[in-house]
Amino acid sequence: MSIPEPILVVYSEPPKAIAITDLRQSRVDEFLASRSLQPKSRKAYQADLRIFMDWCDLAWVDVSRRKVTQFKTFLLKERELALSSVNRVLRTLKSFYRWMLLSEYVVADPTIGIQQERLPDPVAKDLEDEEVLRIYEAISLSKVMLRDRALFSILLHGLRAEEVCRLNVEDYANGELVIKEAKWDSKGEVPLTKLG
Repeated sequence: MSIPEPILVVYSEPPKAIAITDLRQSRVDEFLASRSLQPKSRKAYQADLRIFMDWCDLAWVDVSRRKVTQFKTFLLKERELALSSVNRVLRTLKSFYRWMLLSEYVVADPTIGIQQERLPDPVAKDLEDEEVLRIYEAISLSKVMLRDRALFSILLHGLRAEEVCRLNVEDYANGELVIKEAKWDSKGEVPLTKLG
């Protein structure tokens, strides 16, 4: 006895592949829409988060602190980004996860405790003599010439703008300025010399 050939009966069309929406990008879009960003800033945020999404295919809720640490290492070692760029990407990711936590899309922020890279202090660039003279000439046209001249002269002694803003008249004594609070919580006296 022979076995008859099987007959394939199609009752309906096979189901079409279901398009899976990328929830990760939806969350990014929602995050960007929730912020008042200029177009350039929006593009930068999008690009920073895209770097992470291209590197890691986990859902946002499944990202661990260890994964973020590995991502930081990837940025430094494999992408070889400048330290400032690594910090920018990490700040974007931290900001995004803060929003995710506040929006109750995640119950924990995996970026907490991830330290940014310490940047070297920028090298000070002195003004050329000609530039100093042009600034003094511009100050001579100011309505508050004495104040502006005093401020600029103090800045030429190497003080930071924030330190100068904190100065009061009583901080000047015997040809010196007393700096009560400076960078890294330091203090000190700055002897003034005659300039310009």
